[in-house]
Amino acid sequence: MCIPTKRRKQSQRGLGNEELTQMLVSLLKQAQEMEELVEQVCDGSPQARVNVTQLVTAVIRGEKEIDRLKEAFTEKLYKEKGFLPNIQKNDYLYICESIDDIADEVEIVGRQFQIYSHDFPQSVKMDFISLARAVNNTIKRLSDQVTFLFKDFSRSNLAWERTQAERRNAREVSWSLYQAILSMDLNHKDLLMQRALVKSLIAVADKAERFSDAINALVIKYLTLD
Repeated sequence: MCIPTKRRKQSQRGLGNEELTQMLVSLLKQAQEMEELVEQVCDGSPQARVNVTQLVTAVIRGEKEIDRLKEAFTEKLYKEKGFLPNIQKNDYLYICESIDDIADEVEIVGRQFQIYSHDFPQSVKMDFISLARAVNNTIKRLSDQVTFLFKDFSRSNLAWERTQAERRNAREVSWSLYQAILSMDLNHKDLLMQRALVKSLIAVADKAERFSDAINALVIKYLTLD
């Protein structure tokens, strides 16, 4: 989907609100911790096992932080008369809720390691790391796209294309992982939990992609309104 060539005049501003900006920062941090969590599980050393516990806690804490920021932002959006939004309030609310939805999916990945101690076969460790990295990169490019919605429409379409590319990469790695997992002689629990982990990781990228498409539609909407 390409945005129109017509460009909306925009000032160089932030996302319009401190809480919303911090939500995006917190999501990026949470996604990075998710990638590091998978890397540490694949490391398997005694120190890495300690790091895993700390990272699981951090990922879960990140979701709670984003929840609190969302509540604060929503209250300010509808109750403070002095808050003048850059875009329509319902679109602001949608962006806020979508960031929270992605954080919820990242938390589910963290919970996977809270309920089961994964011990990946050596042959799939790099694939799990590659999948986590691709999912994290999808969120990074999505973050760029959200920022450009408020700062520079002319760069939004490129950020959208990069988000799509990262998500496709994550999807390709996930299918390779599924194939590898199913071809190995694993016990029932390991098979079940490794498949569930792949599903949870790719769910983050899929949620980010859907939000990315919606942001692209918002760009078109506001260009058309001008």
